[in-house]
Amino acid sequence: MTFPFPDGLSSTNHPGISLCHEIGKVLTNSLERIVSAARDVQAASTALERHFASDGNGQPSTLELVRFEAAAQELKGAREAFDVLLNK
Repeated sequence: MTFPFPDGLSSTNHPGISLCHEIGKVLTNSLERIVSAARDVQAASTALERHFASDGNGQPSTLELVRFEAAAQELKGAREAFDVLLNK
């Protein structure tokens, strides 16, 4: 269904509608980045928890610690980028 705008363009051809779709795509991509980063943090956290589940004296590997830190930084960056988009 299309709706005419005052300038005579239909809603499927109106530049404002196209812009809204582009903005929606950008926001969707940004949210997908947050979701992906959150999943990575969860997976890295789960890997770390295995070392402390039994006796609390486990020592995770350097790689596991770095993976967790990198995932946390990506999540922070993704959330900050999303905040910037919302504040424009």
